[in-house]
Amino acid sequence: MQFTVYSNTGKSAVYPMLLDVTSDIIGQLNRRIVIPLLPVEKYPSSTRPERLVPLIRLTDDKEYAVMTHEMASIPARALGAVFCNASIYRTEIKAAIDILLDGI
Repeated sequence: MQFTVYSNTGKSAVYPMLLDVTSDIIGQLNRRIVIPLLPVEKYPSSTRPERLVPLIRLTDDKEYAVMTHEMASIPARALGAVFCNASIYRTEIKAAIDILLDGI
């Protein structure tokens, strides 16, 4: 489901969570577009492009950097357990995708 956060079952321990941004009307595909979430304390520098890499706070009360520029398509079966829903950040997430794709 769009804006659902899943635990990352992949090999990258750097990104413990994946944010699904695929539209819910695209149900027939067996792949999902996800954005990795990075715990903010692990962000590589103090300078973060805020519009491209917004911060969100999840139900574990931790802040995560939405690594929009690391967006990827993965098989739906590779998604881990549902962690939470991040739809309250819909505006920020969609704006970050717009920056990545259109520069505005």
